[in-house]
Amino acid sequence: MFRRVLVALDASEDSRIAGDYAIALARRFGAELTALHVTDLRIVEGPTVETLTPLWGEIAETAFRPEVLRAFREHGQEVLREFARRAGDGGLPAITRQEVGIVTTVILELLPAHDLLVLGRRGEHAAFGDDPLGATAQRILRRAPRPLILTPKKLTEMTQPLVAFDESVPATRALELAARFAEALGLSVHVAFVGELEEGARALRIAGEYLDGHRIPHQLHHRSGDVGTSIAEIARIVNADALFSGAYGHSRLHELFMGSTTSALLRHLELPLFMTR
Repeated sequence: MFRRVLVALDASEDSRIAGDYAIALARRFGAELTALHVTDLRIVEGPTVETLTPLWGEIAETAFRPEVLRAFREHGQEVLREFARRAGDGGLPAITRQEVGIVTTVILELLPAHDLLVLGRRGEHAAFGDDPLGATAQRILRRAPRPLILTPKKLTEMTQPLVAFDESVPATRALELAARFAEALGLSVHVAFVGELEEGARALRIAGEYLDGHRIPHQLHHRSGDVGTSIAEIARIVNADALFSGAYGHSRLHELFMGSTTSALLRHLELPLFMTR
């Protein structure tokens, strides 16, 4: 299913857990694993000059940039070495790749050559605040040409997948991805719809027929009310340990992974989130 897995790494705890997920997925699917660290040019080129100029007067950026860049590159090399050691301890070879550029741009340029991106929710340079999803993850989620998984704070086995389904194209892709995942690992699937009764009956019938066609055991769940709260409630009831969803959906799910519902769900539900566009 996943033949080439890409994981984006930095020195954050979220990134370390993302690395654990990438290793586990690559091992389960026999995938080639690539670990990427990007030295962000915006950080290298700006802060040193902005911080020191008020103290020392006018400073030429070129006087500091080579030293700053070297320090950041050495930092990234250590992140990649540590990850390669962890992967190697489990008998899994890992390709490491270091780049300099705009983080989002570099990841999106490399992603088409891979089947899955593994990404922590917040990176080491995430802004202060309680938003559970960092700016880099948000930007990538809006533009990713391949499925991605946003990882939580702890590693789970991922044996009880739940799909948030609303008939939209991204949600249909999420259902297909969950079906392939379940089929490859011999799992059953839970499918949830949040909305009006008539819409839910139609959507869940479509999902059920699709899963029947692939001979995948499944259970269908319908709720009305707040989307994030309802999905979280279903996930707890069925003991889901992985959530599959489209990044965009119909009107009721449109904000699920882009607005306030996203924050609520990510805060209250510590699950890996497989996302499709």
